[in-house]
Amino acid sequence: MTRSTPLQLLIAWRVVIGRGRRRTMLLALFITPVFLAALTAGVIQSIAPSAEQRADGQMAQADVMFEQGAGDQPPRQVLGDLLRTAEDAQTVDVLDRREYPMAFDGETALVHYRETDWTSPLVQDWVRLDTGRFPRKAGEVALSGEIARTYGYRLGDTVRFRWSSVPATVTGLITEPLAHRGGLLLAAPGQASAWHNPNYADEAKVHPVLLLRGAPSTLEAARAKAAEGNLAVTSRADVSDARSLIDKEPGVVLLPGLLLVCVGSVGAFNVRLRKLRREFSVLTAIGLASGWTTWACFYAGVLASLTGSLAGLSLGTLLSASTRPILPGLVDRDLAPFAPPWGEGLLLVILTVVAGTAAACWAARQSTSSTVKKRMAMTPDPATARTAFSLRTALTTLAALGISGAFVISSESASSLLGLAGCIGLCLAALSMVPAALRTLARLSRDTSVAARVALRNLAREPRRPIAAVAIGFFAISSVTATLGIMSSTAADARAKYVGTRHLGQIEIFLPHNSDFTTVAKVLAQTTSPNTMITRTKDLAQAKTPPRTQEEAYNLPRWYIAPIPGSSEEIQQKTVQAIDTPQEFAALTGRRPTPREQDVLARGGILVFAPQFSRNGTATLLLPGPDDAEPQRRKVSAVSVADPVDATTLVRAGAIMTSNAAKSLGATVITPSVISSSSTEPPADIDKRLAHAMEPLNIPATDLRIERGPASPTPAAWYILLTLGGLAVAGTLVVALSASAQELRPDLKRLHHMGFDRSVHRRILMYQSLTIAALATASGALAGVVLTAARVWPYDAAIDINWTALLQLTTGVLVFSAALGLLLAPRASTLRATST
Repeated sequence: MTRSTPLQLLIAWRVVIGRGRRRTMLLALFITPVFLAALTAGVIQSIAPSAEQRADGQMAQADVMFEQGAGDQPPRQVLGDLLRTAEDAQTVDVLDRREYPMAFDGETALVHYRETDWTSPLVQDWVRLDTGRFPRKAGEVALSGEIARTYGYRLGDTVRFRWSSVPATVTGLITEPLAHRGGLLLAAPGQASAWHNPNYADEAKVHPVLLLRGAPSTLEAARAKAAEGNLAVTSRADVSDARSLIDKEPGVVLLPGLLLVCVGSVGAFNVRLRKLRREFSVLTAIGLASGWTTWACFYAGVLASLTGSLAGLSLGTLLSASTRPILPGLVDRDLAPFAPPWGEGLLLVILTVVAGTAAACWAARQSTSSTVKKRMAMTPDPATARTAFSLRTALTTLAALGISGAFVISSESASSLLGLAGCIGLCLAALSMVPAALRTLARLSRDTSVAARVALRNLAREPRRPIAAVAIGFFAISSVTATLGIMSSTAADARAKYVGTRHLGQIEIFLPHNSDFTTVAKVLAQTTSPNTMITRTKDLAQAKTPPRTQEEAYNLPRWYIAPIPGSSEEIQQKTVQAIDTPQEFAALTGRRPTPREQDVLARGGILVFAPQFSRNGTATLLLPGPDDAEPQRRKVSAVSVADPVDATTLVRAGAIMTSNAAKSLGATVITPSVISSSSTEPPADIDKRLAHAMEPLNIPATDLRIERGPASPTPAAWYILLTLGGLAVAGTLVVALSASAQELRPDLKRLHHMGFDRSVHRRILMYQSLTIAALATASGALAGVVLTAARVWPYDAAIDINWTALLQLTTGVLVFSAALGLLLAPRASTLRATST
């Protein structure tokens, strides 16, 4: 028979795609992943600040920002002559400091201080005015809403600098667009001078900044002049070019959706066309060639994938737009202008249509490639087992080669790609073993209940249906597990490689004005956990006469140890400290001293923390010279190299000795700070508790340092992406298990006619859902862990899996699947109306 396109389209839509729930389930396999991909892309695009927003947040409406760099001159002084002759230049001076001490209700708090002329057009929209007005003169300030809510300030209230009695009136409440919960204080020109206290000059110091907007020629001349004056220069283009992954690859979040589409479409059409073998046999028997039915399947693939992908893209985009009102509260910043990635979405639709059409044609050729007699008998092809075995062997071999190459190749990027490819091949090989696992479960079900035996043997008899469902769940769960693993591994690696001025968990309290160590240590012990170890730090300083006050001792010049000539340039001169107890040694190095180290210190020797500080048992100390002269070099003996220490220890000191040994060399031992060490992370509210406890001792919050480690490398976007990944797991499981249950309805009808009631049907579907979910969860979780290792290991990063979260994910998937299986059982009336 000649090809008849209208008839083929009708066959494609009503027979291949099906009707009722069959059609709904098949379309849902395309709608769900595209919908989730579009939703994720829209949400991530909204919460990722645009290049314009980042530039406005850093330099308002200016083209270039100049900051005081290595030189001593402020930007206005360096560029003054040039700017006076440039008629097209618009400038405004800004005084800025990220940690500026203010007194709020008697408590010291660090705020972001920003002082400028707020009537200048260059600072327009830098911050958003919520109520009141911007400060116009000295004595007026505007507070962020976060400060006002925390300390209960309103318009007309007064605030002051921590070490000044001069008040300033609150004239406005503002919000920073990219930091809604930021602690920002705005002031008018002259406010920093009004609050200046010469006794606390370091705490009151602000950094001058110049914002410039003008013609390109003016900007180039200003940049050249700034280079001569050692100014730090940041242009709008510099900020805009610092793009995130989402900016560079806006379609990256659409890739998991495409992967799910490919796997789901292959599985769905394979199962659907296997069920239609008898119908195709009838069509062939009445004279329709195999090519005719293949074209009908081609049209079915186009129709199903195009309809599903367009519906998913539209729904995902609309839902991402509807979530914008709640997103600012989650990420604490303004959203980027709504600009869905239409180009990437259209590409996803095209690729979805290609994947769906290819899957339909491939499945059609599989279903129509044998004779009519074989199709009517539905006899399995003996070559299938050999093909599957060959495929598993090939995938396993390629995976082994990829993983082996990752160990051998030294290039990090190539090693990561090879490891990733090898792990993917290994996962696919494991996925190809699902039929064997189903057959094994079927053999083990002999002594189980009727429902379990029927469920498992049905899965083993028609493995294509569970394989498709397992594959869909496999990729969803593996992507979520890999995301979770990479997040936790990144955080763990950042903490493992963190180099700070203190060890993680330590709290240091500087004592520039208070010498009562016993009282400070007692209050610190009452504020922190019971297992906290509290010690004093001891620096070696140079003093002509013993210091009379703590302020005088705190400001004495320190002793240093110099690296030996010709040593590595990475080692610079380091301070020398005194250590008298094992607890003090542990607080400095993070470990207990070894017997050899204790013996060296007990004999009055010197321990250096790097071999570059010692040669032949000697070292060179740098003693401060009189009136800022060149330091005096003193050679000392009895020097030993300590056992290896971490980089944080080398930041704090380069050598140690006992207090008696230091005094015998002429050093003055001072106590600049108290430090507490704990194996646990400090509580979130420890800073506020310490501030309340230490303020009565004349120790403001500016003298407290809490070592929490690196800032969380996981932005809110990743958490939202992980949440959407969880929704993807739930959605794909619903679709996959529903589609699997839909194809089981003819078998359930036969069981109904044999007298089995609906409770048996429920248990059958529950066992099948649990089996599919268990295989998908086990293989997907394992694949996610392996993918995490492949992504993280080549970069010498710590591999850390949040097993608690992973256990919660797998348990939730199994419970959800069991409950879903119980709900999917059809009614008896539906089974009576179902036709095979």
